[in-house]
Amino acid sequence: MLKNKNLNLLIISLSVIFAVRCRLIKPPTTVPQIQSGVVTPDSISINGDLLTGELQTSHETVKFIYQIKTQREQRYWKKLDHMVQTKPQIKKIESIAQSRNPGEFNYAKYLTKQSIHYQAEITEFKNLIEYQPQNFKGKINALRIHIIKYLAQLPKWL
Repeated sequence: MLKNKNLNLLIISLSVIFAVRCRLIKPPTTVPQIQSGVVTPDSISINGDLLTGELQTSHETVKFIYQIKTQREQRYWKKLDHMVQTKPQIKKIESIAQSRNPGEFNYAKYLTKQSIHYQAEITEFKNLIEYQPQNFKGKINALRIHIIKYLAQLPKWL
């Protein structure tokens, strides 16, 4: 051990706090009822007519899958440059599937570390309006999105 007793005490106390925190992290036991949520442009991905991403509700974050219905809607999602608040029409909500084979990448465990426990299949996004963040963390996220969009406009060689 180190000779500095104060440093040893600090390391031991931080280890105990970390261990207790890890033990207290548990997935929610009830399936969330999603009334509304916020979608950020940096949390979505478009592959053909499939939109996937993260929907931030008031209590948690949920992965979502949505089948884009029109070309106009696809252009909207591709050009999205601000956070939007929506009232999604949910078809089903289920837990993230656990890995089935030994040694397989455990996607559910990976998402649990990001506090994501459920996946929703959305049939329609209703009332898409621009979201104005209310807290400091949301304002920092909005600023980060604007910086990313600005940097994306610069030539690739910079």
